[in-house]
Parts: sequence; C-alpha cells; structure tokens
Amino acid sequence: MSVSKQLEEILRQEEYGQKEYRNLYQKNPTAYDSPIRSWEEFRERFSTEITKEAPTPVKGFLS
Repeated sequence: MSVSKQLEEILRQEEYGQKEYRNLYQKNPTAYDSPIRSWEEFRERFSTEITKEAPTPVKGFLS
C-alpha cells in the first residue's frame, strides 16, 4: 500500500472516530465531565449500551 493510501486510511479512521465520539457526547455529555483513562471506564460512565471496542485507540486520556 502506498504512503498516500495509508494516510488516506488513517484520516478516514480519524474522521469516523470523531463522528462517533461526537454522537456519544450528544447522547450523554455528562460522561465527559472528567478525563477518561480507558474505554472500559468510559463505558461504565455511559448510561446506555455502547460498543465494547472504542472507535479509535484510547491513549492517555480521552477528554
């Protein structure tokens, strides 16, 4: 795979992740009240069922 194709794929994944996080925020903004250390922690805060896998890798803090 060429470098440009790899970059396009990374950007597509990031765009998808941003849309998913925005949708989750709109459903439950209070889940974002403090920094999130892991997807599991975020799932515990969220009041409705969400996927077991994060839309993007969660490194450090998700806020």
